[in-house]
Amino acid sequence: LCTWHYGENYLFNACMKFLMERIEPNPIYTYSFFAGITGDNFVQVYGHDYNRYYDCISVVWDSEELIKYVFGQIGYEYTFVNTKQLVSNKEMFAEKLKSYIDHGIPVIRKTHEGGWHMYVGYEENGKTLLYLEGNTTEPIKLNADNINQESWIFVGGKQGKPTLLRFIDRLYLTSLSWVNLNKNTIVPLEHKLFWIGLIILKKVALIR
Repeated sequence: LCTWHYGENYLFNACMKFLMERIEPNPIYTYSFFAGITGDNFVQVYGHDYNRYYDCISVVWDSEELIKYVFGQIGYEYTFVNTKQLVSNKEMFAEKLKSYIDHGIPVIRKTHEGGWHMYVGYEENGKTLLYLEGNTTEPIKLNADNINQESWIFVGGKQGKPTLLRFIDRLYLTSLSWVNLNKNTIVPLEHKLFWIGLIILKKVALIR
């Protein structure tokens, strides 16, 4: 998924790059592109809840809102299956996962601990699932019966190509909400510089 010594430290962005390489090969969809729109390359979250608020945006902001925002930025629909839905309908979603993999489309796995992985295969008709994490080169095996504390994200159809101005506006407005992740969150200088950069980028887009 990622190469640690290239500075690819944020796994959600690596998952998005891996996914887009398979459904819409485009040189713009790089690790850095997704680390940019999530804010991971610009902002670290610091707060007084040391069990949570001391990491990158995509780990701290780990709800469906992150998925909605990122997929919306690139113009794709998605299906977010939370833990409760997955456990109560495991067989149905397992069949959906197998169908995606059979068509060469990986499925994003979000663990309860904030980890991001990619399901890329299965064995024994789905009794064993195969996923990638970090810089592993070979898929890791997981007994499907042990799935109980994770969520799955299935990519959907393409909604359209967002314009640059719309992209910048949504990114700016979303970045404002990052400071509300925790009432005790400290907003570092890098975050403020990120906002200034977006404003400048918008002015350039308007001129063009």
